[in-house]
Amino acid sequence: MTMHTESIQPGSKILVVDDVIAFGHAGMDYIEELLQRGAIVVGLAAGWDKKFQNEIDAITNRHYIQVASTISVTEMLPDTHVRIAPYDSHY
Repeated sequence: MTMHTESIQPGSKILVVDDVIAFGHAGMDYIEELLQRGAIVVGLAAGWDKKFQNEIDAITNRHYIQVASTISVTEMLPDTHVRIAPYDSHY
């Protein structure tokens, strides 16, 4: 993971955008680095998430920020199919 935060000023409002929210904790790492720099994280957006891995719950419970993704995968099936949840704004 590479993130350049040198130019972020305290009080800067930031929307974190990631490709996928999964179990890897990258979103949480981004948010915590930004908060350490004094930024105000207004939300986390992603193309899709693996809802069954609970990373969204961990982020919202720890930082109380809005999290949204376009597609929420609730289950990955052994035959390479997935189950997708109805839209949920996660906050």
